Amino acid sequence: MGQNLPPETTSEPTLLTVKENVLSIAVLIFGLITVFCEVFLATKNQGSIEEILKLIVITIIIVSGLFIITAGLSENQVAPAFGLYGAIAGYLLGKDSKTKE
Repeated sequence: MGQNLPPETTSEPTLLTVKENVLSIAVLIFGLITVFCEVFLATKNQGSIEEILKLIVITIIIVSGLFIITAGLSENQVAPAFGLYGAIAGYLLGKDSKTKE
């Protein structure tokens, strides 16, 4: 009679769905526009190099985090990336350019 067999699991990589594709591209375009605006404003205001770098790197970290979420990666794939992003952001924000004596 009709047996209910479990679905076969294959190790083939799955492609992005149309929705994931559109969202990922939208996040990347948003990130590029944001970084270009930051660079334009930073060069116009002549801020310090360290402050400009912090601003741009933090923006890239946020956009890349959004990208890996919208790309449909699993929790096991996302967790190490967020750990690395957190370490980089913590280093940049915690680093003080002036030494206290």
